[in-house]
Amino acid sequence: MGDPNSRKKQALNRLRAQLRKKKESLADQFDFKMYIAFVFKEKKKKSALFEVSEVIPVMTNNYEENILKGVRDSSYTLESSIELLQKDVVQLHAPRYQSMRRDVIGCTQEMDFILWPRNDIEKIVCLLFSRWKESDEPFRPVQAKFEFHHGDYEKQFLHVLSRKDKTGIVVNNPNQSVFLFIDRQHLQRALDSYFERPVEESVLESRPSEPGTCVDLTSEETSDSISSKTSPTENTQQEDGSMFSCITWNIDGLDLNHLQERARGVCSYIALYSPDVVFLQEVIPPYCSYIKKRASSYEIITGHEEGYFTAIMLKKSRVKLKSQEIIPFPNTKMMRNLLCVHASVSGNELYLMTSHLESTRGHATERMNQLKMVLEKIQEAPESATVIFAGDTNLRDQEVAKCGGLPSNILDVWEFLGKPKHCQYTWDTQMNSNLGISATCKLRFDRIFFRAAAEEGHIIPRSLDLLGLEKLDCGRFPSDHWGLLCNLDIIL
Repeated sequence: MGDPNSRKKQALNRLRAQLRKKKESLADQFDFKMYIAFVFKEKKKKSALFEVSEVIPVMTNNYEENILKGVRDSSYTLESSIELLQKDVVQLHAPRYQSMRRDVIGCTQEMDFILWPRNDIEKIVCLLFSRWKESDEPFRPVQAKFEFHHGDYEKQFLHVLSRKDKTGIVVNNPNQSVFLFIDRQHLQRALDSYFERPVEESVLESRPSEPGTCVDLTSEETSDSISSKTSPTENTQQEDGSMFSCITWNIDGLDLNHLQERARGVCSYIALYSPDVVFLQEVIPPYCSYIKKRASSYEIITGHEEGYFTAIMLKKSRVKLKSQEIIPFPNTKMMRNLLCVHASVSGNELYLMTSHLESTRGHATERMNQLKMVLEKIQEAPESATVIFAGDTNLRDQEVAKCGGLPSNILDVWEFLGKPKHCQYTWDTQMNSNLGISATCKLRFDRIFFRAAAEEGHIIPRSLDLLGLEKLDCGRFPSDHWGLLCNLDIIL
């Protein structure tokens, strides 16, 4: 009679073969028509509509393996994958499509449509129609939703930019009904196009400002000067080596509204003050790429490569990098760490540090633990070195007190300079309208800690000022935080 297990196996193989044959033929029984609509958040604005030139149906016999791999890689949710495994799956490929409304898509020379980075699109909707092959009947809509919302694909695009893939990658909506093939190079070109304005726009910027209008800090002339021009003051500073300056700023890269103009605004401040060191928080990969392109005279060290992170910029002509280190915060829930750089300026040894400590009142305990780690790291630096920590601490004064205050040899620069009122609050929702918060919150989140060198060649804080107080043409500030500009004297 033979082995029962062998007979069962043969029967299953025959069944699989029959199912495979059925699946392979099923996709060929229909004609499909597809339209892709990019729906804008502004309801009065008509959707950008594209017609797919050719819909290619493909039955997926190996889809089970792909789904399980997606679950292992955390690309798909287990729930949606189980549901898909219970269905016959047909992939409908749309490799080519053409615009049906050229008046609303904003064509460029190299792309039909810039999907991202932009913040005015609500979702992508695929409209699918089918009919029996060779039928004269009209196409009928397929009763299923195929939608990909802005928030879902934006997270994945940011992740793609942080990866090293040189070719393409597929992103999908949460229920795996819409997939987009993303060419890594096209995504980078879209990013570059987003940050680069047409030349004719910069001509309009040269017009004189009227009293009471927004101050324009986004001139291409100003931004380009980061790498090509220096002021007489800066030249003198470099010649005698008696001054040192730094900026710390949470640039709010997670807010994509008017990101293009806000990024130019931040770069214009860097160009205007030409600091030796810049400490940045809430940097995202596309923002970082833009700064690297604009600020070619700076060496940029980052605390991460994906998500959002901190960065330290060193002016190449003045500050010499020796080493760098990233100290993880073991219990962070927000991807926070401590970025440390060992450098030198005018023969003085420097340890430069930045961080974005845990946010919100509910995470005060973790934030205080992170502060303790920062202070310990400052104390570990050689006594011969000057240590500067600058960043978004999210600290309240009572939290510093609960930690026992700062060690006697570590200064809070704002307190050291006599607690000047004009630069006390770096997060001020009364003055800064970016977040649209009705409640008034005035807090000194952004702080600079300083430990002087024990030997000769001291660096001493001289002044502290706020940056980013002027609104841009878009009606918003460069960030929801004010930046801090700190000038220091080098005593030889």
